[in-house]
Amino acid sequence: MSNIIIGALSAIPVTLLAWLAYNWAGKPILDVRSKRLDALKVAELYGFKGYGFGEDETNRAREVLSEAAISLRALNRGQPWTARLYCRLLRYELESAASVLYGLVGLVGAALHPENSSRRDAVDAVHLLLNASQHLSAERIREIREKLATPLALPRA
Repeated sequence: MSNIIIGALSAIPVTLLAWLAYNWAGKPILDVRSKRLDALKVAELYGFKGYGFGEDETNRAREVLSEAAISLRALNRGQPWTARLYCRLLRYELESAASVLYGLVGLVGAALHPENSSRRDAVDAVHLLLNASQHLSAERIREIREKLATPLALPRA
């Protein structure tokens, strides 16, 4: 009987430690992962909404892109050190990705020109900044990095 009581009492600190680990370290990291995935989806889905779309669809694209940018920027500025370390280890640049998403908001509704590659560059930059660039060639990654280093080469906030 006493072994059962001792076992039950020893489960309390273990449960408390598990709860602390999840809420202190795990949850912020899960938030970063979720918002990163949302930003990648939104960039791909709404990054190419141009001239010819209805006003409702254009406004929706601007709204969703803005929300994704706000989420990334808020995470970057208010996350605990565990999530910052996670982002640094996985090379996520949340602030820069948010800035490029804001730039995409400005391009929504504008006419698409075949020679204008700003939208593709911006979407590829978001993928690169959030370390989801496996689908890009090494040459394309180098090109996007050069554009990111040059002010005004990519649409940004």
